[in-house]
Amino acid sequence: MKKVFTLALFLGLSGLLMANSPLPDPGKGYIVTKNGKSLTGAIGNIFHTSYGSEVTFINDFGTIYQIHPFLIKGFVFQDNKNMVTYESKYSERKWLFLKVLHKGKHLSVYKSPEKKSVVNFTRVSFMAETVKNDVYWVELHGKNPTQIKRMGFKKQMRKILKRRAPELAEQIGSKGYRFKNLTAIAEAYNKKCEETKFKL
Repeated sequence: MKKVFTLALFLGLSGLLMANSPLPDPGKGYIVTKNGKSLTGAIGNIFHTSYGSEVTFINDFGTIYQIHPFLIKGFVFQDNKNMVTYESKYSERKWLFLKVLHKGKHLSVYKSPEKKSVVNFTRVSFMAETVKNDVYWVELHGKNPTQIKRMGFKKQMRKILKRRAPELAEQIGSKGYRFKNLTAIAEAYNKKCEETKFKL
């Protein structure tokens, strides 16, 4: 019952907040369905809260949809001259759209949407605001994404890397292997795994 209430609350709040938020200029792109098909159109708002994510998709006929990450594999759109990719991920008991920063065979790096909607409740009303979001995730192959935090980064990353790349794990925290170097660390981990995959 609690899960149903949480989902209903999230959907209700997302609809309310999107209705009161200006729709940005949609970026030309497409969504990828569960069976791998691409549906072209445009991507509008990427709505993100502590309860999960939704995206606004406008198909080629102009019909607007609000899509939950459970329903699709992800989406791609053009931002200026760059193509931006988001994938649907499940972590910490919720579905999220996460931006792909590095896609690797063994370790990938993602980032939460740039903006996050926060709802503050009082006894008689609630207030919604949008704040900057700067949350990163890593995903080992076959596992759900793990949120990576600045506080405790060294300990957390060493634990993730030490099984397949103990030497790399020991370098975490030194120059070039800090929180700001997360993508480079993932690239080094993938390279190390490829070099050692045939060793017993």
